[in-house]
Amino acid sequence: MFHDAQSGYNHTVIVAKINDMQMKNKHEEMLRNFFEDIQRDMPDEFSIKMTGYCIIYAPYYICFLETEDGDFNDYVLREIQNTIGERIHEQVWVLFNTEEVPQKAFDQFVVKVFPAQQSQAEIKALPMVDRVAKIYTSMLTIGADVRRTANDPSKNQAHIDSIYSTQSIQNLPAQEDLQSVIGPEMQTLEEHLEFYEPPDILLEDELCWPNKPDLDY
Repeated sequence: MFHDAQSGYNHTVIVAKINDMQMKNKHEEMLRNFFEDIQRDMPDEFSIKMTGYCIIYAPYYICFLETEDGDFNDYVLREIQNTIGERIHEQVWVLFNTEEVPQKAFDQFVVKVFPAQQSQAEIKALPMVDRVAKIYTSMLTIGADVRRTANDPSKNQAHIDSIYSTQSIQNLPAQEDLQSVIGPEMQTLEEHLEFYEPPDILLEDELCWPNKPDLDY
């Protein structure tokens, strides 16, 4: 997909169903390694270019991806797509995608795992657009609170971890409530990539058969 020059951040929110058998009860470690190993042009490219938050409620996760590099964002999404049915991912859905957000939400990319039964967020009774909005805005709130706490010299890592734990469990859904946003009407990652992929442009001559001979001058 082609991106114009822009000043701002791409935000993408995905939900994934993961292959629990592949995780071997090491969900947080394996997903962190998966994301951090994604690189196109340089070592540690994901860690340099991407910030956000991945919360695991096995066998699902919700992931907020944020970057100024739209092309790298597309590359990350394709790398995730390439693992569907092969390893890690069984299916992935794109809940939300926007560009040119003026303010950064997170300072780094973090992966956390919590027991699904602990989630207190109830969204399935809401209209679909409000379910998605609840997830997206909750991610923004978590990011803002984490950044504010990290910049407060009186706070430490325990305070930051508490924000992730408390706000995730209160505001990010699991189980039936999370499944309510990934029904047939929600775009899969494959559909998202196909929709935004620029069409192949064929010249009229390329549609002709037999091919016209090259002209010698």
